Amino acid sequence: MKRIFFNKYAVIIAIITIVFIIGIIVFKNSNKVVPVNFILPEDTTLTIYRPTSSQQGEAPKKELLMTIDKSGYYTFNKGFIYLYTATGKDIYEPIDGNFVAQKDSTVDIKFNYSTKYLSDKLKEEGTLINNAIISKYPDQMQYYSLKYGKLYKDGSWFAGKLIPSINPDKLDVLQVVLHKENEEWKVVTVPDISLSKDVNPDVPGEILEELNIIKRDESMDREATSQ
Repeated sequence: MKRIFFNKYAVIIAIITIVFIIGIIVFKNSNKVVPVNFILPEDTTLTIYRPTSSQQGEAPKKELLMTIDKSGYYTFNKGFIYLYTATGKDIYEPIDGNFVAQKDSTVDIKFNYSTKYLSDKLKEEGTLINNAIISKYPDQMQYYSLKYGKLYKDGSWFAGKLIPSINPDKLDVLQVVLHKENEEWKVVTVPDISLSKDVNPDVPGEILEELNIIKRDESMDREATSQ
């Protein structure tokens, strides 16, 4: 009788142990994957890759995981890093990026416009930009012309240079940045020889950095001088 009792007791313990182990496995597996929220503009394709090992000195390797073309939640291994390439309409620049799959994480794809699109757009906006500067500084602009510049990001930022049209040997070339708000161009920096992030914290840093090496844009020349 004692042996039978102990055998039944051992079976019960074994069953409980197995159930407990299965529970732990299920719990751990349920925490290995997490949903990631993707926000994509219309007509966007997001190609997602899993990084793979590569030999020292070789370019990083990656394995195609999935391609998505609409916003929503997609499941990934928790804590893993993933790479992606986002492509859209021809007016957009492709984006290469990465994300770490975590609980409640979101990947919000925001494109910048392509160089060609922004260049074409500048032909439409050039006169308005020039007029905004003249309206802000009517006296000073008697001595300057806006001849160098380009649009940035979504086309709502402009950075350019004011070139002396009178006494060029005595006047400095000045930098200026404008931002389009509520369909109106506004000068957001005081024209100066050099513009810094410290003095202009609201201006995207990459615009200020590139402003020092900005190249002549012939379409801007035409628009700015056709007054």
